Amino acid sequence: MTIEERPAASPLSISVVIPTYNRSKMLREAIDAALLQTRPPDEVVVSDDCSPDDTAQAMEALAKVEPRLRFLRQAKNLKGVENWNAVIRASKGDLIAFCTDDDLFLPHHLEQAAGYLERHPEVGMVHAWFDGLETQADDSVKLVRYPVPRRRTAVTGEDAVWYMMEAYSWPFHAATLVFRRSLWEETGPFDPRYQLADTGWWLRATLQHRVDLLPEAHVLNRRHRGNWSNSVGAAKMHDEVNRMVLETIERLGEVGAAPRRRAFLRAIWTWFHRYRVSRLLVARGRAGAAAPCAESLSLLLESFPLGARVPAPLTRAAARGVAAALGTLQRVLPGGREKYASLGVSVPR
Repeated sequence: MTIEERPAASPLSISVVIPTYNRSKMLREAIDAALLQTRPPDEVVVSDDCSPDDTAQAMEALAKVEPRLRFLRQAKNLKGVENWNAVIRASKGDLIAFCTDDDLFLPHHLEQAAGYLERHPEVGMVHAWFDGLETQADDSVKLVRYPVPRRRTAVTGEDAVWYMMEAYSWPFHAATLVFRRSLWEETGPFDPRYQLADTGWWLRATLQHRVDLLPEAHVLNRRHRGNWSNSVGAAKMHDEVNRMVLETIERLGEVGAAPRRRAFLRAIWTWFHRYRVSRLLVARGRAGAAAPCAESLSLLLESFPLGARVPAPLTRAAARGVAAALGTLQRVLPGGREKYASLGVSVPR
């Protein structure tokens, strides 16, 4: 029975969508985890962004023996975010379960997420917590159980701003998102202006839809050298999140937030953003990393009305001085050198 033929009284149909690039082996494992759910999906849609590896051959072969798999190969490289949009547009289910190509659904993920949405029609999207599969220096993999943090479990409207301050470092895991097709259609696609487009989209979704956190692990999150987020850069991530939250605050006017309330939220968020960037500045300085330190200092200065006028050479010179001073401090702190060595960072002698 196809999705289109399913009776209206049946449970909601589920599409698992997986955008992918150059991760053939991990992709196959992600697909297997999706197909072996206690509540199996109606389809798994994979969109390949012109991978140079054997992804296309492997997926075409698998599609011949697995009728639930639909494989798309883009004609040209869409550079990530547009591929995310393409794979969702190609899906047909009532519910869309987003899956990153290097992570694994735990067996109960779809059953619990879909069941929750069916029991709670007022909720537009759910997300959940995760455990880790961390690649070690010798390429072995270690399972890590991350404690579920205490944070608000239902978010909509203004709540999203406070939630981002509570959960800034990891507000949600994209591979745990399960949402109604109606939410996707009303919210619109991921915004390709941002590399962290899933965060901006999540914030836009909360403007008019309730988003609930299911407080247990639903996914195994792989931490490895090829993680996409590693290529974004910490300062850029802070900058993007700041701009996306400020855009969300402005859009709260569309759902009834008064100008004074938006001004208050903007001021609170701006000071929080400065605090987070200051922490980044100190961390990069202590590691003796002058270039990231300069990026952080520039970002911090830009958050002040006159800061953007400081000449770039002066900012870079100041950052080098900060990095040198903090790097010297790090060397004399008890255990300081060992701390950074454990993270693979070399502290200057």
